[in-house]
Amino acid sequence: MAHPSVLLFISSAFAILHAATAASSPVGVNWGSQTSHPLNPGIVVRLLKDNGISKVKLFDADSWTLSALRHTGMDVMVGIPNDQLYAMSSKYDNAKNWVRENVTRYVHDGSLTFRYVAVGNEPFLTSYNSSFLGTTLPALKNIQRALEESGLGDQIKVVVPLNADVYDSASGVPSGGLFRSNIRGLMADVVGFLRSKNSPFMVNIYPFLSLHDNKHFPVDFAFFDGTGQPIIDGGRRYTNVFDANFDTLVNALKKIGAGDMEIIVGEVGWPTEGADNANVASAERFYGGFLKKMAGNEGTPMRPGKMEVYLFGLIDEDMKSVLPGNFERHWGLFTYDGRPKLEMDLTGTGKSRGLTAAIGVEYQEAQWCVMRRG
Repeated sequence: MAHPSVLLFISSAFAILHAATAASSPVGVNWGSQTSHPLNPGIVVRLLKDNGISKVKLFDADSWTLSALRHTGMDVMVGIPNDQLYAMSSKYDNAKNWVRENVTRYVHDGSLTFRYVAVGNEPFLTSYNSSFLGTTLPALKNIQRALEESGLGDQIKVVVPLNADVYDSASGVPSGGLFRSNIRGLMADVVGFLRSKNSPFMVNIYPFLSLHDNKHFPVDFAFFDGTGQPIIDGGRRYTNVFDANFDTLVNALKKIGAGDMEIIVGEVGWPTEGADNANVASAERFYGGFLKKMAGNEGTPMRPGKMEVYLFGLIDEDMKSVLPGNFERHWGLFTYDGRPKLEMDLTGTGKSRGLTAAIGVEYQEAQWCVMRRG
């Protein structure tokens, strides 16, 4: 049965007032597009603005989406999917044309502000069976060269969003952090190139997956309310897995001579259904603690201070693969049609009125199929 006929409507006076007074969030969001019923990008952009979100990370360079973001003043991270890495790495002209079509033309007319170009998305995942190990760094270099030739090399930085499985700790504590043995040399080359261009390291950290993948994992250690048993590592005290994971990366970077490298968290979030511990209550508990931590600029034991992070994700994506688990389609802060799923304060201050629903969503008229007799 289709959804009931309804048109979401809020008076223009109230909408304008809310947009003008929406508190700014200290975090950005990932805007994915693997959905069977995509919202009009203009509606999504309004949703972002009404919720005080000024930084958005995209996984591609869809022209409809980029056009909707024009003249909004938002900081945009545009992405190159993994299936385009070979083209970008094998021929420089492909990278040059991509930058011209998806970055330069928007920058030169002053309509968009790009902060980063994300080259690939978790290309070194073990589940990819080394498919992108040979193309990621060459693609990264070609995109960087194209940005520099366009005069944007200092203004826009290249990054490679990497999953936290690129490093681990043999000792089980952050100080034992090392990059994965089969890619250690490649990671040193990638990090060396990024540092030479003053680009940050981007990592995706998911406390939910630490809990989901290990039935013996202490539940409270996935959250930020300090109720779990802490880990003590060389005098440093860890009360949650996010901090421990982040500092494991810091130590892995130190061991290849890049301990001072800037780190950005490209994805962090909690799903609302599809697995044990994937529910609204746990998501609200996670985000409540995490956003308070971000608002307080607490950082981690090895990196105290302000962090740049992007929540995953903005809207549920019902076309994502469920191979990792059914929860993959339920990471959104909002339903597919822009309704809030959680009671949460994106500012982390406790002063926000909560999430605001999308405005202007139209639904098809309700229809039913009736079986003929026989």
